[in-house]
Amino acid sequence: MIVINKKQQPKFFDGVNWVCKAIAKNYPTRESLTRIHIIDVELLELIQVTACDGHRVHRFIIDKDEVENINDGLYTINKKNKTEIRLLEDGTIASEDYPDINKFIRDSSDNESIPFTINGDLSMPASIAYARVVRKISEDKAFNIDCFSDLLNLPEGSYGKLKVCRPGCQLVMLGASNYSGFLMPISIYDPE
Repeated sequence: MIVINKKQQPKFFDGVNWVCKAIAKNYPTRESLTRIHIIDVELLELIQVTACDGHRVHRFIIDKDEVENINDGLYTINKKNKTEIRLLEDGTIASEDYPDINKFIRDSSDNESIPFTINGDLSMPASIAYARVVRKISEDKAFNIDCFSDLLNLPEGSYGKLKVCRPGCQLVMLGASNYSGFLMPISIYDPE
């Protein structure tokens, strides 16, 4: 079990707490989407923590020397509150059905994009940012507003840049070098 205490490891706690927002709550056919995925990126001396619920991805990266005794694999949340997060190691490595987080981020940077800058303190309310983004993407696409707000809700002092990528209108958020996220659009259609 990994115990992350907010007072002892504030940066790691905030990052994992933000990543947890992208965990699928109930997804019986793809259990990997209900877990946190931790990867030790040995060449870069980094730990990458990700979660994906099928519609969005949240990724947090931290220097390896800032955390101790973490193995690659999938983890479930045992306890999560305002001061502590406890993760239980699942004992499995992510299989091929787990989304390739790096592919999402890499592929999105190759597309034509519309940049937006959002401050982590949300000096621009999420509803205004949402309206600006949706007006720019297309007539038949939008984003889940709750997922959009979670994407913008970075820990205090962090900032992000939003990019709407075309084709496909995916939304990519790159923030404060440690945070990145990806949000798939949903189709809007007129039943008539």
